[in-house]
Amino acid sequence: MERRFIATGLSLSAALWVAACSDKLPAGPTPLPLAAAAPEAAADAASRTSVPLHPFPTGPDLPGTSTSLTRTDSGVSMTVQADNLTAGNAYTVWFVIFNDPASCVGGCGVDDVFANLGEPALRHAAGNVVGTSGNASFGGHLSVGDTGGPACSSNPATLGSCGRGLLDARAAEIHLVVRSHGPAVPALVNEQISSFLGGCSVNACANVLAAIHQPNQ
Repeated sequence: MERRFIATGLSLSAALWVAACSDKLPAGPTPLPLAAAAPEAAADAASRTSVPLHPFPTGPDLPGTSTSLTRTDSGVSMTVQADNLTAGNAYTVWFVIFNDPASCVGGCGVDDVFANLGEPALRHAAGNVVGTSGNASFGGHLSVGDTGGPACSSNPATLGSCGRGLLDARAAEIHLVVRSHGPAVPALVNEQISSFLGGCSVNACANVLAAIHQPNQ
């Protein structure tokens, strides 16, 4: 019996030595193919559009300006490059969102915001005081989410944060609007670069530039 035990042990050792030399290791769990994660990754892949600015509300494209809008399932990010702005003035950039652009009349615009058509919403995107060169860069992000707000209307007091926010980053038509708040006032500058009516009690405020980013097709 002892000899059979020794023989069995030697046979097992030999088998393991042969397997090691032949690089044939015991089979383990089969890893999931990388392609298994591809559909989810593709669903949230970013898409990007780039268009120049034009005078607000309409006008020819302005050379030396650019805007980009990057969309994912969770939100949008924007950049604006503008020149020939007024040095020393405070400016803001706004997301003007049309969540249901098919419901706009004759294309989405200011009249649809005032009439509350196209499921409009306004949200602050960025703000800055322009330096002596008159050139400025802005960047901002907006997440998808029903954050609520009063219905958009022609009453300026309701603008700046009106509507239900960004409901579908892929399907919304988004306008980027650059607004001037006049010369920066030290006591008011924080309001001037962060709110729709900031500084407008002492300065003339006006929407001056815009760019339109159509929804993903």
